[in-house]
Amino acid sequence: PNEVIFSRKFTAKDSHICDSFAERIIDDWLSSHRIEHERNIPYGSTKMTADFGVGNTRIEYFGLLGEIKGYDKIIQRKINFCEVEGLKLIEIYPNDLFKTSVGFKRCLGNLLRQIKN
Repeated sequence: PNEVIFSRKFTAKDSHICDSFAERIIDDWLSSHRIEHERNIPYGSTKMTADFGVGNTRIEYFGLLGEIKGYDKIIQRKINFCEVEGLKLIEIYPNDLFKTSVGFKRCLGNLLRQIKN
């Protein structure tokens, strides 16, 4: 990870340390809905980690899509890993959280439905 980009940390209400304000929003939402979750879950023996884990579901905030060289390839590697390993992957993008409050509510409502399925 880029130390400059990830130097500012945010603490969620459940004391999890998050790499971005967006991750803190997601973490706080999971906690407020009493969804037990973990942070920085490894993708097998790779160096990659998922932002959140809920059972066999990985939740990723892909906030740097198209911004950093190589980041899009990492996204694809994570998607491929989940497909091969039979893990559910919930992908969240900036527009899902920040475009409108309706988008935010829809995104997190979809997240809740996917986790419960």
